[in-house]
This record gives sequence, C-alpha cells and structure tokens, in this order.
Amino acid sequence: MSKANENNDLLDIDNDNWLEDDTNLSTTPKAMTAQAYIPPDDFVIEPEVPSAPQQLPGQSSDSPHISNNFDGGVLSVNHYRRYFNLNTTEFLQNCAQALNFVSTKTDSVEEIGDLYGPIWVTATVIFILFFSNTCSGLLVSWVQGGDSTYKYNFDLLTGAISLLYGYTFLIPTIFYFITVWYLKLTGLFPLSRLISIYGYANIAWVPAAILSILRGFLVNHTILSSALKWISVLFGGVISCASILVKVFPVTRHSCVVVDKEKLAIVLCAALLVAHVGLIIAVKVSFFGDLSVV
Repeated sequence: MSKANENNDLLDIDNDNWLEDDTNLSTTPKAMTAQAYIPPDDFVIEPEVPSAPQQLPGQSSDSPHISNNFDGGVLSVNHYRRYFNLNTTEFLQNCAQALNFVSTKTDSVEEIGDLYGPIWVTATVIFILFFSNTCSGLLVSWVQGGDSTYKYNFDLLTGAISLLYGYTFLIPTIFYFITVWYLKLTGLFPLSRLISIYGYANIAWVPAAILSILRGFLVNHTILSSALKWISVLFGGVISCASILVKVFPVTRHSCVVVDKEKLAIVLCAALLVAHVGLIIAVKVSFFGDLSVV
C-alpha cells in the first residue's frame, strides 16, 4: 500500500469527527468519552492478615511469648528462672490452698516448688507483724494518754527477718537431707517443693497479726488482752502447722511404708511439729508480748 493511500485512510473518518465538523466542537466524540473503570463484582481485594505467632504447648492464646528454656548450670541465672515461673493466678491459688488445710487435693511429688512465695509471702508476714505490733503500741499510748509514748523497737524487724526466713528455709533443708541423704528414702518432695510449702504456710500469720492490733484497746483489761494474744498466736500457728503437715505427712508416710518403716513417718513429722511449736513460742514472745510505753 502506498503512502498516499495511508494518508487517505486516516482522513476518512465519521461525520461525527469534531475536528472537521465545526458544529460539533463542543461535543466530545463517543470514542473519546472518559469513563471510570468499574471492576467486576467477583473481583475483591482482600487485605493481608498477618499470621499469628506459633503457640507453644500449654501456653494460653492471650499470654505473651515467654521462653521456658531453663538451661544452664547452678551458677547461671537462667537455671533459677524455673523457681519463679508463675503468674498471678497461680500465686493466689497457692495462697488459698495454704489456708485451706482441709483440702483433699494431693500434690505430685514430681512437681517442683516455686521460691516466689517463700520470699515474698515471708517478707509480707515480717512487715505485717512489725506493723501490727507498732499499731498496738500506738493505740496503748493513745488510750493511756498523759505523757506516755510508744517506744519504737526496730530490733523486732531484724529479729523477724532472722526468725521467719531462717525457719522457712532451714527446717525444710534439714528435713530433706535427713530423709533423702541419711535415711535414703525415695518418693519424697524435692527440696524446692518443701521450701515452697513452708513459705506459703506463713500466710496464716497475716490475719493473726491484723487481729492482734485490737489488743491496743484492751490495755486496761489484762484478761481480755491476754486472751486476744493467745487467740491470734494459736490461729496463725495452728493453721500454718496444719497446712504443712497435711501435705508432708502423706508423702512421707508412703515413702516409709515402701521400706516397711511406717512408724518412722510419725517420728519425722513429730519432729516437724516440735520445730513449729518452737516457732509459735518465738513469735508469741517477740510480737505478742507486753507492749512497752515510756
């Protein structure tokens, strides 16, 4: 095809061509009408949804990702993370279980105990005992009036630290080494679990200490004041002792029955009872004795 024929074809357009028809200058040709693109109904762009992180076994969907790797030697901090690996719900459940000493729930001997409870529950008990003793002394000085003032005794605070932390960690350790290393008994609680039982049992002293604050109002009633002291001491002492023995005695008895020494379990738990009685007497003398005002 020649070049002239191509030019003629380009000029051969419809009569509606607005470039040649002066009457249609204001009209846009159909072929050049601008139209918006409408996608078909079945064409839907779905937003990308980020994939959820892989959930570890035993981990709830709303809990943050926490590594349960506790590898490391005894000199590694990571080794001791397992003893503090609990949430608030588990902590409150352990506290409730310690106060509910009539519960029929049996603990597994393979379960390790946490050290969070023995440390913080015992610290709370130490503060509450010192606080209640101080409040009682201030009430005595207020009731007596005159020039009498309460004499603060901060030696009680340091004494309570030595007494309660020493009892919570030392008694279970001695019991563990006697039963496991000396008597060669098997199927007992691990040492961390024994310390955990003793630590959570101390929570029974919190309501006892709060109750003893009322003795400040009974300074002029010797009999009532003495009765309230003993009620407070026995309340904390009996509940904490029962919380310990109902967990330790069945496991110890089963271990002794295996080696045909059932009476040995009674002797061992009786020794724990004697040690706890010593704690009750020490707490009574230190925190539930006579209040000094000058």
